[in-house]
This record gives sequence, C-alpha cells and structure tokens, in this order.
Amino acid sequence: MKPTARSMALRVLLGSGGGRRVSLETHFESSDFGVLPDRDRRLATELVYGVLRNRSLLDYQLDGLLERSRAGLDPEVLQLLRVGLFQLNFLRIPERAAVHESVRLCREFRKASAAPLVNAVLRRFLRDRPAAPHSGDTRSLSIRYSHPEWLVRRYLSRYGSEGARTILERNNRPPTLHLWVNPFRTTRTSFCRRLDREGVPFQPHPRLPHCVRVNARSFVDHPLYRQGHCFLMSPASQEVAQLGDLSMCRTLGDFCAAPGGKSFILQARKRSRARLISCDLSLSRLRQMKARAGLYRIPKLGAVQADLVHPPFRSQFDFILLDVPCTGTATLRANPDIRWRLAEEDIQRMGRIQRALLRSSFRMLRPGGQLVYATCSTEPEENLEVVETLLNSEPEAKLVRQPEGDFLKREAFFAAWLVRMGGDC
Repeated sequence: MKPTARSMALRVLLGSGGGRRVSLETHFESSDFGVLPDRDRRLATELVYGVLRNRSLLDYQLDGLLERSRAGLDPEVLQLLRVGLFQLNFLRIPERAAVHESVRLCREFRKASAAPLVNAVLRRFLRDRPAAPHSGDTRSLSIRYSHPEWLVRRYLSRYGSEGARTILERNNRPPTLHLWVNPFRTTRTSFCRRLDREGVPFQPHPRLPHCVRVNARSFVDHPLYRQGHCFLMSPASQEVAQLGDLSMCRTLGDFCAAPGGKSFILQARKRSRARLISCDLSLSRLRQMKARAGLYRIPKLGAVQADLVHPPFRSQFDFILLDVPCTGTATLRANPDIRWRLAEEDIQRMGRIQRALLRSSFRMLRPGGQLVYATCSTEPEENLEVVETLLNSEPEAKLVRQPEGDFLKREAFFAAWLVRMGGDC
C-alpha cells in the first residue's frame, strides 16, 4: 500500500518507542519518507514531533475518554489515538478527515477490530474535550507541558515555578533553523546573496562568522544543502567550537567527534600546518563522518577510532575539544523523543563516564594546552560538577572561563574552557 503522511508518522512513532536509543533522524532516514510528496513529508514530520512534544497531555485526555485502561491498548492503537488527538487539538485539519483517516489506519495496520473504539474515542473528544490541569504542582506541569515528572521536579527545585515554566515552554517550541555555512565550498556573503535572489528569508548571526538563520522549514531539500554548502547546526554548538585560542596550536584533538560538525569548524579555524585528530568510539559513526567530510570538501581530516577513557595516544595535544556523550536534555526542542527515553538514573551514569573522559583527556594536554569541555545537558551532574571534580583532583587544571552569557543560557548548553598550567600553547 502506498504510504501516506499519517501512516509514515505512525511507523516512526512505533519505531521510536520501547526505550531504544535511536534518534528520530535515523528513523526518518531509514523509512520511506523520501517517496512522500513534500507536503506529505512535512505533515508526517509535524505529526511525529507534535505527538512527542504533547504525549503526556494526549494520554491525559485519553484517560478521560477511554472506558478501560490505556495500558491495555495495543501499541499501534495507542499511537494511532495519539496522532488523531494531536490533529484535533493542534492542527487546522478538518475534524471529519482526522477521524476518518484514523479509522482507516486501523485497517492498514491490521487492527480493524479497534476501528469502532478509535472512532468512538475521537468523536467523544469532539463532544467533550478534557481540560488540562492548570495548577503549578509537579504532576500538573508534567501533564500540561508533557515532560517526565522527575525532570519537572528537577527544574522546580533549581529554578522555581517561573523558571521551570520558562524552560518547559521553550522545550516545546520547535527550534529555529540555523546553518553553518561551509567555508570550504562558499562564503557567507555569496551564500546569503543566493538566498536573497531566491526569496528565502534569512538572517546572518551577529557574532558567529559562518552562522545563518533561515526561515524555510524544507531547506534541507534545497540544492545548497544537498550539495554541501551548509549543514544544520545550532548557534550554541557553533559557539562551543569557536572557543579556545588556536593561533599557536600545532596538534588539536576533537574527542567524541562524530557526527563531525565541530571537527569541520575546527578544521576551518586552525592554522594551515596544524594537525587535527578527530576521535570517536564508534567506527560506523566515524565512517559516516568521513562521508560527510567528502561532501563538504573538508581537507585532511584525520579520523581515529579510540576508547578515550583508555586512550591510545602517546603524543600530547595543544588543544582538545571534548564534547562528551550526555543525556541531551538541552536538545529537547529538536529531539522531543529524548524525554521519553531517559530515566533520572541516566544522569548519574553519564556523569561517571564524563568524569572519566575529562580526566583522561586533560592528561593528554601538554603544559599550556587548552581543553574545552562541553555538553548539551541542562543538568549540573553532567556540567559544573564534572568540571569541579577535575579542578579538585588535578593541581595543574585551571578554569579560564565558563561562558554563561545570555546566548548560551538561552540555548541551555554548557561549556568550560580549561588550561593545563605550565606553558603556553
């Protein structure tokens, strides 16, 4: 059967469940998304992200509409009901079409026996829409903003009610689309001139030299994107890769480098004769990174598979960028599925890994060498506490600065710039 926007969305949602740590991008790339017309692809994407950003609210509504426990529903039927309710709640889709397509999907996914239930629940919602709770307690905020209760509790304890609401609201807004304009293929001036000629709304970033914001949801289909003149990268990630003084550095390392965006920025920043070694534990991700480097024409990119807790290097580095694996809680706008895959104990587990990586990486610096430690996590156990552990255990470690300007605060990323005392880079 020819795939539709709704059937593709349902397949992605079913594939993203079960606690498997597979990114949404992987599901999209491995599915039949490419055969959908542009309009259907955009709708499917909106359905997937919309359901994930509002899952607790949709389930709360379902609990008020069902006559039996939601836990007894087949996974296909549960996701199908979520997709139907999201359309009725948030999209300008005719109510009749949303209900009809949901019932039709029951047959397509071999759940024809559930069609009467789906029809009844969605029509009951149109007659009597359950209101979301409006109090400020943990459970109510968790339902209204669709975040796990443990994460809401953490936000409340650190930021108070107003600060927590600000973060929750931000996490549920779709991210703005920012690009890194590839200097190995073009210049930002030439890139922006073409956008202007084609009527694509854009805005150059005021501080980041290769960053451009575009207001075009389907820009990934544009020839400039497909031909390697740019790639998607948040301003915060670009900011992290701009930290450090590389003017005198001869040997640089990008540790935990895949998928490679920060390595590509470092390659553009470093001196022509300096050497950059990009390392990652995953060989498959390094291969993907090398393929991307070919598309972007990144010169002389040295990729090395390495367990950096037990590094294979003998030489010392002048500069290391350590963008560690983390829970990704600062990326919930772009990756709403993360909130449903994480457990609170993951924060402590990642913190242990991060401390080991930072300790071993710091010891690979030569005296005077610099290290930028970065995460895309909001949690202190993965950020400042990791850095403080190093500062308390390594007498030669000094914090140069921890960038906490409005820019990084707004993006909720973390970065710390460290130096190993005893020389100049």
